[in-house]
Amino acid sequence: MIDKSSDVNNLIEWPPFILQQPNQLALQALLRDAKSRVHCSPSTLACITIEIQLLHIQTQKEIYEQFANSLKEEQAFLVNFQDLRQKYEKFLVLFLQDLQFTRKQRAIELDIIQRKVRLEDLREIRLKALQEIKINQLRQEEKERREREEAEKKKSSTLVALAKKTKQAIRGVNDAIREMRYAQETAMSEEEMKIAERIREKNKEGLGSRPEAIRALYMTVGPKEADFFQRQNDHLKSRGLPYFERMEKSLGNAVYLWYQMTYDSESFITDIKLSHKNSDSEHYVDILKLNHKKKDKYDIISHDEIDLQLYFRKSKGGPQGIRRIVVTFTEEEETRMIVDGLQRLEPNLGAFGLPEIVVWLELVSKKKKTAATNTDALITEVKKGKGNIFSSFLFADSFFYYFSERVII
Repeated sequence: MIDKSSDVNNLIEWPPFILQQPNQLALQALLRDAKSRVHCSPSTLACITIEIQLLHIQTQKEIYEQFANSLKEEQAFLVNFQDLRQKYEKFLVLFLQDLQFTRKQRAIELDIIQRKVRLEDLREIRLKALQEIKINQLRQEEKERREREEAEKKKSSTLVALAKKTKQAIRGVNDAIREMRYAQETAMSEEEMKIAERIREKNKEGLGSRPEAIRALYMTVGPKEADFFQRQNDHLKSRGLPYFERMEKSLGNAVYLWYQMTYDSESFITDIKLSHKNSDSEHYVDILKLNHKKKDKYDIISHDEIDLQLYFRKSKGGPQGIRRIVVTFTEEEETRMIVDGLQRLEPNLGAFGLPEIVVWLELVSKKKKTAATNTDALITEVKKGKGNIFSSFLFADSFFYYFSERVII
C-alpha cells in the first residue's frame, strides 16, 4: 500500500488513476528494493505513465482539431456550393464537348486510314488486272508466233517428211526382204516337216545337239492383243513359216514376251538390257551412248502402254546366245535359277510399274555342233529337191503373210 505520509508521497500530487491502482505502486516499490539496478522507483514509473498519458491526450487533441477543421471546410464548401455549382456545370459541359470532339476526331482518323487501305487494295487489284491482261496478251502473241512458226515448218518440212517416210519405207522393204529370205530358207510344207521328222527319228544321236537360240523378240500387252498375235503365229506355224512362241509366264499385268527360235548362230540374240522410257528415271539407259563406237548395235522393243523397254543386240563375235527367257516370283525359284547357272537381269521389274518379278536368261554356246549337222544337211537337201514352182509359191506366201502381220499389228 502507498504510504501517503512519506516525504516523497507528500511532494507528489498523485493523479486519480494512479491512486486507483495503489497495488501497482507497492509492487514497483518492492521490485525496486529487490533489484534496484533493473527497476525504477514508483515515482519514476508514475512520471513515465503520466507523460505517456499526456502524449496520448495531446495526439487525440490534434486529431480532433484536424477533424474539426475538416468539418468546418466541408460546412464552408456546402455553404458556397450553390455559388460554385454553375461554374462546375460549365466545366462539365466543356469536358463533355472536348471528349465528344476527341472521339469524332479519332473516328475521322480511323475512317481516313480505312479509306487509304481500301485505295491501296483497289490499286493492287488494278495492277494485278493489268498484269494479267499483259500476260494474256504476251501469251496470245507467243501462241500466234508459234502457230506461224509451225505453219512455216509444215510448209518447209513437206519435202523432209516425204524423204523421211521414203527412207522408212525403204528400210521396211529391206527388212521385209530379209525376213522373206529367211522365211523362204526355213519354211517347210507339211510333207517336208514329216520328212524332217522321220530323218530326225532315224538319227536320234544327233537330235537336239545343235544349239538353238532366240533370233527375234516381240511384246504384247493385254489378253486381246496376245490372243490375236497367237492366232497369227498359229497360222504361220501351220504353213511351215517362222513363228513366235509365247513365254510360259507373263511379265505381270498381262504383259507377254514372244520369241522366235533359230539354229543360225549369226542370228542369235546375245545381249539384253532393261531400260525405263522416262529419261529422268534412274533406270533409264541411253541407247545412243550404248551404241557409241560399237559395231553391233542395240535395237529396241517396247509398248505404248508400259514403261519397260528391252534393248537387244546380235553380237556376231559373242560366244553365247540367249536360249530362253525365264521369270521368277519367289526366292525358291531364284535359288533354282542360280543353281542352274542362269544369268539375272537387273533391275527388278517393279522399277517399271510391273509386279516384283526377276528376269533370267539361259545362255547357250554357239560352238556346240555334233551329228545333228548331218541331219540338218539332209533336211536341207530335201528342201532343195523341190521344184522352182514350189519355191516361188513359198516365197509369195511368206511375202503376203509378212506384210499382213506388219499391217494388222
